[in-house]
Amino acid sequence: MNIIKKSLITMLIVTMFIITTGFISNRNESNVFSENEIAEAEKTVIPENYMQLISNAKILGINAGNLSSMRIGKAFTITRLENKDMEPTKDIIYYPVIFEKNIVALITLIKSNNELCCTVGIDFANNLNDIVQKVGLENNPCLFSYDNSIYAIDKNNNIYNVFTDQQSQKMVNNPGYDRIRSYSNYISYNNYITIDDIQNNNYVDNVELKAENIHLLPIYPQKNQYINGSQRPVCWAATVASMVHFEMKPQYNNLTAKDVCDSHGHPYTSELDANIPSYLNYYLPDIYAPTYMLRALSGDEIKTVINNIDPAFMSSNCGIAKCHATALIGYIALESGTVSNIYIMDPATENYKICTRYNNKYVFALGNDSYTWNRTVRLLYH
Repeated sequence: MNIIKKSLITMLIVTMFIITTGFISNRNESNVFSENEIAEAEKTVIPENYMQLISNAKILGINAGNLSSMRIGKAFTITRLENKDMEPTKDIIYYPVIFEKNIVALITLIKSNNELCCTVGIDFANNLNDIVQKVGLENNPCLFSYDNSIYAIDKNNNIYNVFTDQQSQKMVNNPGYDRIRSYSNYISYNNYITIDDIQNNNYVDNVELKAENIHLLPIYPQKNQYINGSQRPVCWAATVASMVHFEMKPQYNNLTAKDVCDSHGHPYTSELDANIPSYLNYYLPDIYAPTYMLRALSGDEIKTVINNIDPAFMSSNCGIAKCHATALIGYIALESGTVSNIYIMDPATENYKICTRYNNKYVFALGNDSYTWNRTVRLLYH
C-alpha cells in the first residue's frame, strides 16, 4: 500500500506478475479446439475481447491512431517443434490486431480444462513486426516453438528469434521451412476474419467501458527480467522490483531484477515462491507484512488488494514443472460487482495483459503455452 495515496483511488484494475521457472505442458484431448469451437469463438469470444482491447488501448500501451481502423487478422498457430509428430498447436490460437501493416496487439485464444479463455495485450507483437520487416511478407515467415521459445523461419530456411523464454537452454536445429509450413499458418497482414459488428466503424468508435467497472493501480511500473543484456529466469526478481518501486517511490524507482538478486547474492536463476516475502521484507518497512498464500486470490480479495492501492505477487503454473511470476495490478468488474478479468504486468514481455476468468481461475498465455494463477504473495499489513 502506498499509504499516502490510499484514499485517492479513482479507478481499480488488477495486474499480475508471473515468475517463470520451468514448465511441462499439461495438454490432453479436452484442450484441443474443434473447428466448430473456433467458428463459435470468432462470433462471440474474439469480438468481446476485441472490444475490451479497444476500451483499454491506452492502458495497454497500444498506439494505433484511429482505433476504428484496426482490424483482426487471420488466426495463426505456432507449431511445437518438440512434439514428436509436430502436430499443429490446437490449444492456443493467435489473432493479430493490425493497424497500417503493423501488428499492434495479440488476442490469444486458449482452451484449458475444456474452457475457453483469452489473453489480450501487446505481448510479443512488436517482436513479430521486427521479424516481418527483416524477412519480408513475400517470404511467408512461419512460426514454431522449441524449448519454450518462439522462432520464425522463412522460405530460404533462415531462422529468427521471436521470443526467448528465460529457461531456454537448448540450441534449436533448423527443422526446414517446408516441414514447418505444412503445419503452421504463415503471418499475413492482408487477410482478415469477418466479424460484422466489430468491423462496423460506428460500433468501434462508440465502445467504452464504464469507468466505475475499471480499477487500475496508477502508473504501475513495467520491469523486465533482463540481466546484462540477456533474459534470465528471474521474473520473480523483476516482479519484486516492480512492487517495491510502486510502494516506495521515488526511493526505489531505478530498482531492477539484477539489484534484487544481487542484494542476496542470488545467481540469476529461479527462486521458490515461499522465499519471496523475504525479498520484499528486505526493502519494505515491517508494516507491509508480505504473506505467502498457496492459492490465487478470490474476487473479493482481488478487489480489497487493488482498493488498498497495492499490487500482489502472482505465481502461475504451466503443468507441474514450470511457473512464472507476474504482478496483479488491476481488475474489471461486472455491473454486479463480480471480478471478470484482471490486469497483470508480465516481466517476460515487459507490458500489461488482460486475463479472463473461467470457473474462478485466471489463465494467460506466455510464449506458446498457458499458465494458471495458483499462488500469491500479498501485503497484509500489521
